Amino acid sequence: MAYYLGGDEDDKKPVRMKPISGLPAPTRQDTIDVVTQSEVVRRAIENQKANGKPMYVADTRTSRKKSMPVSQLSEKQANALEAQRDREARKQKQAVIDKKGVAQQALFPTDEYFRDLGPTRYEQREVENRVINPDIPMSLFDPRIQPDTVYQYRQTGGGPDLVSVPGYSTRLLGKPAEVVQPVQRPSQRVPKQKYGPRVSFGTSNNRPTNQPGEGGRGGWWNILK
Repeated sequence: MAYYLGGDEDDKKPVRMKPISGLPAPTRQDTIDVVTQSEVVRRAIENQKANGKPMYVADTRTSRKKSMPVSQLSEKQANALEAQRDREARKQKQAVIDKKGVAQQALFPTDEYFRDLGPTRYEQREVENRVINPDIPMSLFDPRIQPDTVYQYRQTGGGPDLVSVPGYSTRLLGKPAEVVQPVQRPSQRVPKQKYGPRVSFGTSNNRPTNQPGEGGRGGWWNILK
């Protein structure tokens, strides 16, 4: 499902979807903001160069795609943040990529990896964060808007960096009428089921009778009702 955003839409008007987790429905501008920043991050990765050559190329290996399923993105992001906080607490150094593409061991502060911007926004860097490239900007996320893809890259020239950043498969087209996707996270509540009258066929000598009746096993007694 995509949001069709025409030029006459009001940026402050909520899209027609139900609010989740006690938050208001995302507006048109909320959607544009996260998708636009996703494009900024993607272009920054693809435009980075070391010694005049691209520093990263798209990683299309099947094993890499399987390692980062979209359905587990939020869980993997939370785990990556927890690991980053643990490294900082133990003052453990990690690989940080410099402008030449060389990994240097250094302390990387958590507030440069994750920033809480309020109940409906946060910024976070790449999901695979054992190696960090600080020149790649943070992605913007909204808990009400679900990423629907993962952009994956690997460092060229035998470098150690693997980059996975959540994103959105439908990109802003820069036209008056824009189609953007993500979709809002689906509600976790299952609609209440409506059941009809309970019907039993009953038994006779361990064989079912052919006279249905309500309220459990009735057997031939149902005929008399």
